[in-house]
This record gives sequence, C-alpha cells and structure tokens, in this order.
Amino acid sequence: MITIWNQREVFIGYASQELKSIMNMLTENKIKYKCRVFSNSSAHFFNSKVLSMDVFGLNNDPSKIYYVYVHSRDYDNAAALVKNKG
Repeated sequence: MITIWNQREVFIGYASQELKSIMNMLTENKIKYKCRVFSNSSAHFFNSKVLSMDVFGLNNDPSKIYYVYVHSRDYDNAAALVKNKG
C-alpha cells in the first residue's frame, strides 16, 4: 500500500502522452503507483481529486497538475524506467 509516509514521486506534469506512457510502463513492470491530480481551483493544495478519464483523452487543462507516486522500495526501478523511457 502506498501511503504518504512511504511514497516517492516519479512524475510531475500535465496530462500528456508522457504521463500516459509512464503509467503504462509502471503497469507493464508490475510497479504499483498512485496518481493524484491537483487543480488551482481546489480549496487548498492538499485537496486532491480522483484520476479522471481525461488523462486518456489527453485534454490539456493547464490548471491540473498530475503527480505519480510509487512505493519507496520500488522507486529506483521506477526512476530507471522513466529515465530510460522503458
């Protein structure tokens, strides 16, 4: 289980093909991840929203920033995958 105490960040950015690719790479390599969406229209920074289907439709909404986290024990493998693009 990925919690705030054991998570490490592997991606920050907007809905894009790169985000979709990273999520697919993590899934293919059986690395569990958590994706959070923060919006400037949220009441405060920590008010996250559930990952919506717009990631896959790639609606580029500049007000939403996506964070992808993995468990700290999987961070080295995940970071290598992201760096080497698979």
